[in-house]
Amino acid sequence: MTGSPAAADTFGLSPEHAEQRAAVERFARTEVAPVIGDLYERGEFPYDLVAKMGSMGLFGLPFPEEVGGMGGDELAFCLALEELARVDSSVAITLEAGGRAAGGGAPFRRGEGRRLRIRTDTRSPLVVW
Repeated sequence: MTGSPAAADTFGLSPEHAEQRAAVERFARTEVAPVIGDLYERGEFPYDLVAKMGSMGLFGLPFPEEVGGMGGDELAFCLALEELARVDSSVAITLEAGGRAAGGGAPFRRGEGRRLRIRTDTRSPLVVW
């Protein structure tokens, strides 16, 4: 399936979801696909790809903006995972693990005086309390 507007309409995606899905599809096709096989052959982790995913804000998708996330919802996160997995499931699971391990989907109330803050602009997502 390609990123056609008709495909987005078929599934009833909002314009924001359709735009985000298309951006991740482009990234997967133009950035991940050309290099991932060579990285596997050399036994290397795709650090540069993960850094680019961080720069795109993908690790921040499941987090509210007030804590440093992208303010996306579960559908936005799933669309990103799906588009990455179409090209390489390991890159997709890296996003899944990073987004979830950093607290995605967890309640954001952490007690009096404690505030969750997410950094998504690094090679790996960080949670700063």
